[in-house]
Amino acid sequence: VLLKLSGEALAGEKKTGFDEAVVTEVAKQVKALVVDDSPVNCKLVASLLKSYGMQAKTVESGEEAIEELHTRKYDFVILDHMMPVKGGIQTAKEIRQLADPYFELLPLLVMTSNITEESKQIFYDCGFSEVISKPIKEEELRQALAHCMFL
Repeated sequence: VLLKLSGEALAGEKKTGFDEAVVTEVAKQVKALVVDDSPVNCKLVASLLKSYGMQAKTVESGEEAIEELHTRKYDFVILDHMMPVKGGIQTAKEIRQLADPYFELLPLLVMTSNITEESKQIFYDCGFSEVISKPIKEEELRQALAHCMFL
């Protein structure tokens, strides 16, 4: 489920840093699900992920996200915090309660304009792996992905 480098690549990483060719090849296999009720935000985040070489599918609601996760495995999910009907928190809780152990480990990232230390703790308590501020900043997204997928 998570981005994993081969044993040789990990051993090399400790000595010389990441092998860019290995990272690029691994990134091509990463599948992301982006969930936001704003098509513009979906397109922006998907574009950033694709610029890293990743595959990105977008949906515009928590309901669609749950349906999509029943049909295809993803390496991580980026959820908007505030969506009509089923917001990011409710969607994350439902994902974590699904029967397959895959859903317990699936990295969930939340995008929100409501970032305080208190709100971050609420997001983590609800099952999120990372919190990303809106508007999306490329470096912050990159760091969140690196933390979720390489650590």
